[in-house]
Amino acid sequence: MSIDEADFSHEVSKGVLARFTTAAIGFVGSVIFARYLGPDGYGSFFIVVALANLLNRPIIGWAQACKKRYTEVDFPLGEALGAGLLGGLLLSPVLIPAGLWLNRTLDLYDISGLVVPFVGFFVAISFYDITTDILSGQANFSSAQWADTLRSTLTTPLQLGFVLLLSMGTAGMVYGLTAATVAVVPYVLYKIRAQAAVPSMETIKSIGSFAKFSMITSILGETRSRVDILLLGALLTTAAAGQYQVAMQLILPAELLGSVISVGLAGRISTHWSKDNEQAVVEDLSNSIAYAGMLAIPIFFGALAMPSEILYLVFGSEYSDSGAMLIGLALFAVLRSQTYQFYPVVGGINRPEIGTKATAIGLTINLLLGILLLRIMGAVGVVVATVIAEVVIYVVLAYSIKAHIPNARLVSKPLLKQFVAAIIMFGIVWCLHTFLSFNTTLYTATLIVIGAITYGLTLSFISPEVRRTGYSVARSVLPLR
Repeated sequence: MSIDEADFSHEVSKGVLARFTTAAIGFVGSVIFARYLGPDGYGSFFIVVALANLLNRPIIGWAQACKKRYTEVDFPLGEALGAGLLGGLLLSPVLIPAGLWLNRTLDLYDISGLVVPFVGFFVAISFYDITTDILSGQANFSSAQWADTLRSTLTTPLQLGFVLLLSMGTAGMVYGLTAATVAVVPYVLYKIRAQAAVPSMETIKSIGSFAKFSMITSILGETRSRVDILLLGALLTTAAAGQYQVAMQLILPAELLGSVISVGLAGRISTHWSKDNEQAVVEDLSNSIAYAGMLAIPIFFGALAMPSEILYLVFGSEYSDSGAMLIGLALFAVLRSQTYQFYPVVGGINRPEIGTKATAIGLTINLLLGILLLRIMGAVGVVVATVIAEVVIYVVLAYSIKAHIPNARLVSKPLLKQFVAAIIMFGIVWCLHTFLSFNTTLYTATLIVIGAITYGLTLSFISPEVRRTGYSVARSVLPLR
């Protein structure tokens, strides 16, 4: 079965369940380690992870090109998998020493004592990402999300062992993540259900014609996604990076739905376009955009209502001053939920250069404005720059999609109704918080629950589309008759 024939809502619902499970497991670990290591040690871990994920972007861009090609009609999966693994084998020995030399030459980050775990994690995450990218282009694309859930399930206990039992600190967190990543790769290869084959020159050329854009886009995109924490670590302190990271952890659920939808959307758009089925492209894009922000929108308004209290509730007093960061990142997540859907479309219609240009523009704005606003506003300045850059990316991609697919609908009633429900939720929570504030963690937790219930009930009441979608998803997950 090809990905365009799969039950999209069923796979998305399974993928979302997997991502929520992953987030819940990771969240518990983040609370433990953020409190145990403090902002400085916790920030150092995420700087190492950010550097490794940034350095392996050429490999991931190559893997994305392999995925794009094999989702086209009659492209050999075995050769696509073989080409992806070959790319990892050839590029890793070049990228690792180049990255370490560049960091030492520019004196950007102090990773002394973390070089060995950094190298191990780089190799592990590269081959993990290659295989999960390939898997995400298949009809059972939710399996890629469940692979991540399995990795998270293994990561937290392994990190606890390295950090708490072996007293290895930040290095122990990296080792734990690396071990879990390596352990899951065989499972991913099994789920792909194909033998890797030596790619022909024709296959390499076909993948390469797409990869020259997807590799650049991947590098720019990952740089953009990590630029905030890298700027904070380089220009301020690792503690500032730690403050940023806990705010990012709290808004992580906001991106889950949009990111899962975009994973499946990429393969479907590619297959539809290769069959000249533009109407199917329009329908998939419109449906994806309509529901991608269903979690991001209420999370933004919830963060707006009581940001510092939420941070204090979860991470403690050391992090409660990051309220402005939390609000900015939650707004960014709303925008991101939409642009998440745009990138698979421009790639799927064989216009990857559009995504490359949009990302390059966004990164330039993010970097230059981030440095400027960091000096003016402090740490929150980099978040403001990130939001502005994402607005620009949204405009560029939306304009480009409308130019190539005039019938595409980028705003829909379900999306607007989500904003209405979230605003009503905000009003109720803000009033309760302002006029009946008891300043206790139990009261804050109660308000969060009230907000979630208010949003869910209001949206269900005003949106028959959401009711139908909710029932359809429930039927796909539960044995309903």
